[in-house]
Amino acid sequence: MVNSFIVAVITGLLLVFSVLVLLYRRLISPLVNMGSLFLAPLGGFVALALVGLVTTGQPLPISMLVLIGMLMLWDLARDERLPWRTLLLIWLSFSIP
Repeated sequence: MVNSFIVAVITGLLLVFSVLVLLYRRLISPLVNMGSLFLAPLGGFVALALVGLVTTGQPLPISMLVLIGMLMLWDLARDERLPWRTLLLIWLSFSIP
């Protein structure tokens, strides 16, 4: 299941990169855009490893929830309005009878 998830993420990234190349009509601008987005999940994985090393002496395991959280962190780095939209949708779903 994790392997399929990784394949899906890589395929999605390649598709997004190809659309950005077609949009910008050059290779450097999409590389800069997408390269800066990889810093957020990289920092999350480093923080996960450091917290695990400090608390248990070994890195924390990477589960499906961690991978989904890293995708959410990546989307948050791309668009900082995401948490407010998510909170609004959750609030609306609970407030409508």
